[in-house]
Amino acid sequence: MTLAHSDERPHPAVLAALDAVGLRDVPLAIDARDEMLSHLLRAHRGAIGAALVGYFQTGWMAAGLLRRVLGWRFGERGRSRLLDFAGGYGRVSRYFRPGAEPVHITVADVDPEAVEFQRRRFGFEGFVSTSDPDDLEIETRFDAVFVASLFSHLPERRFAAWLRRLQRLLAPGGVLVLSTHGPDAMLPGRTMPAGGLYFETASESRRLSGDEYGSTWVSEEFMAQAITEASGGGASWRRFPRALWHSQDLWVVVPEPAADLSALDLRPGPRGYLDSCYLGAPERLVISGWAAEPGDGEVEVTVTVDGAPPATVKPSRPRPDARPEIGSAAERAGWELRIDNPEPFALTDLIVVTAASPRGRHVVHAGRLETAGLYLDLLRTAREADRLRDERERAVAELRGVRTALAVESRRVAELDAAVHRLGWEKHLLEQRLEAIERSRFWRLRRAWFRFTGRGEEG
Repeated sequence: MTLAHSDERPHPAVLAALDAVGLRDVPLAIDARDEMLSHLLRAHRGAIGAALVGYFQTGWMAAGLLRRVLGWRFGERGRSRLLDFAGGYGRVSRYFRPGAEPVHITVADVDPEAVEFQRRRFGFEGFVSTSDPDDLEIETRFDAVFVASLFSHLPERRFAAWLRRLQRLLAPGGVLVLSTHGPDAMLPGRTMPAGGLYFETASESRRLSGDEYGSTWVSEEFMAQAITEASGGGASWRRFPRALWHSQDLWVVVPEPAADLSALDLRPGPRGYLDSCYLGAPERLVISGWAAEPGDGEVEVTVTVDGAPPATVKPSRPRPDARPEIGSAAERAGWELRIDNPEPFALTDLIVVTAASPRGRHVVHAGRLETAGLYLDLLRTAREADRLRDERERAVAELRGVRTALAVESRRVAELDAAVHRLGWEKHLLEQRLEAIERSRFWRLRRAWFRFTGRGEEG
């Protein structure tokens, strides 16, 4: 077994990021087979520091939301047995310490090596899951079941079945927390079908079959019906749009009718983006970006650089380009800071940029000054490439639609041409029959009779 990241030699950007959000004693080991880190490496174009920071940040964001649910359901110090289902190599569970808090963790995954990694590294109990919910044999009941980013990958034939199976794992008074992709998160060129579930056989996984683990988007109406059918009408639920990682809808389901979930607040907190970071002079750092919390709520950006006092700013400038990400909050999301230091900045200095609100703190960037500018240039180029690719996919989808419409019209024209040809042929046959009748002996006698009787041709 090899590690992609270890406790003994942690990446400095990870330590800086964890320190910025006040986290201590978090296990830092990441297994090299962890596909979530591989996915983030691809998303960050191979920038290992940014990928690692993203890995830990998405983990603590999910753990923070889960703690809020547990506190709401069981009280701040209430004991609970939690199942982290499809938890992989512990991106979320590592933020819960066995024996040091009232939450007792059990982990489950279809990958035996992932379960063994969590047992050995973090001390959790665990069991190997199955691809088919009907094959899952476990009698234990849990106070809470947490399922992050599994239903966002399931085909329809597994979706409802897993929802039923996981609800049956709940003890009385328990709570199920799961995430899905909503229609507003669909990729370009995709259209939600009338049934409310769209699935395609592509995902970040290189190990699991696309037929079993692809990419799934569901409508709120589909989920409401699925939860009702899975529980036999005996459950209550609430949807929190894009609460998980600002991208996935979070669903909280309790096995009792007419439960009140209105007091539960799972808004995800602030998010941000770094636009530029450069030295305007050896002693001056110029940095800018945007940060906001969707909806209401003030945000404060803090920039910390080795050897310089922290600098803060409250975003206030309009950033219409960020509207697709944060909606109306883009009207006051832009910010810029110029940090002057008595001593020249060193390219090896660590810089950490965070965005904070009453609901949490988000690490916008963490890394060395020498890599920040290059990383941002890389991301800009990659995002422009992604934009062009998305435009191409939209154009291709539109072209396919036009081609489909043309094919339909061509078939209709061909059918009309065939009908016209058939009618023309029938007309020709009728004319021939009429000519034959008029040349016949009977027809000549008929005309002679009409002339003899004086009744004319028509009688």
